[in-house]
Amino acid sequence: MFCFSVWCTLPLNFTKHAHHAHLVKVFTKLGNTFVCNVDNTRIKSSPNLQAYLVLRYIQDQVARFLKHDCLPSRYLAMYAGSLRLTKANFPFVDKLDFEESSQVLEALQASTSIDVMYDEVETFEYAKTRVDAGEAYEEASHTLYVYPRCEGVLTRPTLFVPELEVWNFPHPIETISFHYTQAQKFGTTGLFPCLRKVNVDYTSKLFKPRITDFSPCKMLTSLTLNIKDPSGTGLSGISKLVNLQSLFVEFYDTPNQRDIYPFEEITKLEKLVALFMCGSQICGCIPKEIHKLKCLTDLKLRNTNLSSSIPSELGQLFNLRRLYLVSNKRLVGGLPKELNNLHSLIQIILEGTPNVVARTVMTHGRWNRDEWQKHW
Repeated sequence: MFCFSVWCTLPLNFTKHAHHAHLVKVFTKLGNTFVCNVDNTRIKSSPNLQAYLVLRYIQDQVARFLKHDCLPSRYLAMYAGSLRLTKANFPFVDKLDFEESSQVLEALQASTSIDVMYDEVETFEYAKTRVDAGEAYEEASHTLYVYPRCEGVLTRPTLFVPELEVWNFPHPIETISFHYTQAQKFGTTGLFPCLRKVNVDYTSKLFKPRITDFSPCKMLTSLTLNIKDPSGTGLSGISKLVNLQSLFVEFYDTPNQRDIYPFEEITKLEKLVALFMCGSQICGCIPKEIHKLKCLTDLKLRNTNLSSSIPSELGQLFNLRRLYLVSNKRLVGGLPKELNNLHSLIQIILEGTPNVVARTVMTHGRWNRDEWQKHW
């Protein structure tokens, strides 16, 4: 296992009376070869955060210098003698608690060197080949998968955290897929300027998302989100993502949830190819402006509280292939006859949407093109 040690040219005194910065020299442990300097390790903060911030700073600087392909700084375990200073998932913790911080500070003050090595559990090859190891990079598709390291759900304040940037990938990250992860907000998405696709799958949830956090991601074309947002602001700002082609959003019911009226912004996404929305928070109507989505091939609305009729302007979506209106109990009226002019349309599904019919023959159910044409 590759490992190295860190020696400090000055005693590690992190008390509030320390006025000098510390210079940390890094050597390989086995060959005693000089690797780099890490300076300015004294960080002003509250005593309870001091140990965590200093450890994280040293760890991040060493990780960046090594330029490893698959291991971020969280896999660099730090020791003072036999005492492990970092947790198994460090630095993906907010801070060390008071007892841990005191223990770390005491160990740092009593030691003149810090040993750093790759985590014995998460070795280079393990992290490189195992998708469910925590974070794993798939070179062929430029994809980063984020999983919790152990069974259960990973809870964190934000999805996109600076620690992810520590990874030194041979290619730009284009896709990030979150699994079993719960967070309040997106965070610093600008860490990945080449990002094209974000997947927050069904095992994950966002509680206070701000779509405008994706403004720096000019190449973003696909969003899959599972949102638990009682404030009703989950899709505000979606019109800013002008290059979006696929939008899959599922809202979970929450106490005192607010209604969402998303179509005013969504109809401005003129490059949209696939639109899927699900959730009882989704209200309003399917507007006439839906015809602006000229590229749309798939329109899927499930379990919403949309309460309008189906506009005839759907018949202007000449690329539409699939129309799924499932469990929309408040949609009313008939399917517009203009849909019969869409030669690309191959399937209509109205299961659980009993108040939408085509003439009197087609009621809620599912049909392929040759079936419904018999009734028009």
